[in-house]
Amino acid sequence: MLTRRTRRSYQLVVLSALLAIATMFLPATSASAATETAVCNGSDIVHYKPALTNQPQDVTNYVNIDWKLCASPGYPEVMSGGSATRFYLNGRSCTQLLAPSTQTLTVTWNTGQTTTYTSRYTASVVGAAYTVTGLGVVVDGLFKGQAIATNFTGPALDILLCTAGLGTVSKVDLVGTLVITPV
Repeated sequence: MLTRRTRRSYQLVVLSALLAIATMFLPATSASAATETAVCNGSDIVHYKPALTNQPQDVTNYVNIDWKLCASPGYPEVMSGGSATRFYLNGRSCTQLLAPSTQTLTVTWNTGQTTTYTSRYTASVVGAAYTVTGLGVVVDGLFKGQAIATNFTGPALDILLCTAGLGTVSKVDLVGTLVITPV
């Protein structure tokens, strides 16, 4: 039986390999466009206090995104980044985890530079997987004006139980990718 840490490491290795393979199929770009591109693998851990139930309540949402294994040809010094944000949400329930949303987040890169972006998120549960996809634009800082896409996935069991009234969601643990590309 794999430990949680072993599963997480395995997931990051698999995502890294898939990302490496996917980049081989990206179309060639001009030299100036290539300098504005970044690709990262990472994790997103979201905590809800109090835990979400299937009944609306006011909660505080803590979002911690840790981008690792970043590659940016135009900014080779950018190797990792992260963001930690807190949102206060009125009338939130676990059923709303599947509702579209818009968020503005700031990534602080290992260089000290920042990237602020606004994305529109959609979420779904397919089988036992919870997937959140975000599409948006960098509004300030490094990569300003570039398009940004994020894709996260993780287990959906707690969400499924909660929406059925059989449990709560205190934490959502996801792994994913971030891609910043020229518009």
